[in-house]
This record gives sequence, structure tokens and C-alpha cells, in this order.
Amino acid sequence: GSSTAQNPVHPYESAGTDTVTLTVNDGEFSDQASNDQVTATEPEVVDVQLVGDAEISRNKWTAIVEDLNGNVLDGTFSESGSASCSGSVCTLSNLNARKVSSVTFTETITGNGESIVIARP
Repeated sequence: GSSTAQNPVHPYESAGTDTVTLTVNDGEFSDQASNDQVTATEPEVVDVQLVGDAEISRNKWTAIVEDLNGNVLDGTFSESGSASCSGSVCTLSNLNARKVSSVTFTETITGNGESIVIARP
């Protein structure tokens, strides 16, 4: 594969030892380095335990999702709005209480797509 990233990442289909060649090209000069002892390992399993809560203020409500295992959480909500994640908690604010009765949060950190439904309080 190729990348223009400062710290490129390349996924492998299975664990094992491979030969890797790095080619650097700045448009004018090019150089290569090889290493035949690069070992790809299985990714670490991230165990998330999602819990949901909700808070309401007048006609707006906020969905709150936390990972009880303390992992830095990332993901998406089924409803648009002011979503943000910080540490092991993600929130979705300013949900219209008259129009939105629940939202689904789907985490993206494990690749398993675990989700939780948070109902309006």
C-alpha cells in the first residue's frame, strides 16, 4: 500500500512475519529500506460495556453513553445533533423532546459495532 501520512499504518489479513520495504519519495529524491523481520500480531480485543442515561431540560434532552470499562469511547449516534466524546463518555445534546423519543449509539472503537438505545427521560 501507499500513504502520505507521517505515521502510516498498514493492516494485514493474518498474523505472521513479513518483509516490509519502505520507499520515501519527495518528488525529487527517492530512497528505500527493507526489513524482513516485521511481525504482524492479532489486534488487542477491546471489551466495552456500554451504559446509557438521559437528562432533560424543558423541551430538550441529552443522551449520555459511558463505557464502564473505562476505554476511550468513540462512536456515532442515530440522530444528528451536538455529539461529543470525552474519555469514556459520549453525549448527544439538544434533542427535541417532542420529536425524538430515543437515539441509538453505535461504538466504533472495537469494530464490532456494539450499540445501545437511550430513551428520552
